[in-house]
Amino acid sequence: MKEIGEILKAKRLEKGLTIEQISQQTRLSLPHIKAIEAGNLDYFKNDLSYLRFFLHAYSDAVSADYEQIKMLLNKSLDDYTRAFEVKKADDHIKMEENIQKNKKEDVERKKRKRPAVHKHQSRGKLDFSLVSFLTIVTILAVCVLTVSGYYLLRNLNQNEEPNEPIPPVVENENDKPTQQEENEDPNNNEETSETEPLRVELEETNRYMIYNAAEKIVIRIEFVPSSWFLATMDGVDMRTPVSQIYDAGSTLEIEMDPAVNQELKLRFGYFAGMQLYVNDEAVEIDSSIAQRPGTQDIYFEIGGNTDESAQ
Repeated sequence: MKEIGEILKAKRLEKGLTIEQISQQTRLSLPHIKAIEAGNLDYFKNDLSYLRFFLHAYSDAVSADYEQIKMLLNKSLDDYTRAFEVKKADDHIKMEENIQKNKKEDVERKKRKRPAVHKHQSRGKLDFSLVSFLTIVTILAVCVLTVSGYYLLRNLNQNEEPNEPIPPVVENENDKPTQQEENEDPNNNEETSETEPLRVELEETNRYMIYNAAEKIVIRIEFVPSSWFLATMDGVDMRTPVSQIYDAGSTLEIEMDPAVNQELKLRFGYFAGMQLYVNDEAVEIDSSIAQRPGTQDIYFEIGGNTDESAQ
């Protein structure tokens, strides 16, 4: 980010413009412009989704190459994400150490406060437990004998009852289905139509083809680690979901309409451990990139139906 600030500041001075003039042209506040030129990425930590638009406006105002600025921004966001993960891991380790320390102190305090148990108290408690146990066993035995006697008497009474003959079943001619009803029976129709199920295939290491997509498709992303994220639909950056750092445990859903959309690109600043789903079906990540800690792009492309793909 510092290199971006130096480039834009040099372009501004080359054109002889002041910060106030840049603010009037871009409608950016003076603190925003000063933070950009100082390369202060922390200033935008709660507003990363709009940083790309701020830099685009500044680049246009001083005639800078935005593509170069965009490339440097992506690298800065990747570095920022990794630093954010390291700090978060350190905080987690310190928190665990404090928890273990507090548990140990609680155990020591309980040991110091625990009163001594006298021998006659232990014997009394043991005798009371034995009496309770014998009482429960006696009650259970009485219940079992009672239930067994009930079912025994019931079976004896049933065996003494005479068996009545079962009258034969007379088939009524009127109950038989006619030939026309048999022909109209839907169960006799052997011709059934089946719709090919949705199918997701891995075409390349990071590219998936979706076949038999008749309706809208939902791509779900579950962030296992925290990561910066950007989604692009058919080559255009999406504003929803916004481009920003998403915490671990966050979930995003993106819809693809086969009648309109063709390709969805997902860019992760930190990819290791991410989980992806298509219509609640887990997507198998290629083992060569599944644990990659750096930047990774994933593509989902709409294909035809199964018959078309086979041809």
